[in-house]
Amino acid sequence: MIDLKPYQNPDDGIQEFLKQYCEVGTNYTEHSGELYRQYHDFVWNMTPWNVVQPGTFVKYLISHGFHKHRKNTGSYFYGIRLKQNNRRQKI
Repeated sequence: MIDLKPYQNPDDGIQEFLKQYCEVGTNYTEHSGELYRQYHDFVWNMTPWNVVQPGTFVKYLISHGFHKHRKNTGSYFYGIRLKQNNRRQKI
């Protein structure tokens, strides 16, 4: 039997991450680095060969209508945020 997992579309992992870990709303913002770190951890635990590079992740979000803006504190996406229960704990 052939294992088809390596041939899955990397976008599948991004879509699943957005469904499970994010909320969409006009007033929401999220730091782009934190979004990517959470996405990376999520996909790495499922299918590590399917993790996309940060630039590809950003392009995917932009192509799906999220806007990225740079501030002096970093880059942020507007219209999306991590669900409160999915935020990393700060030590």
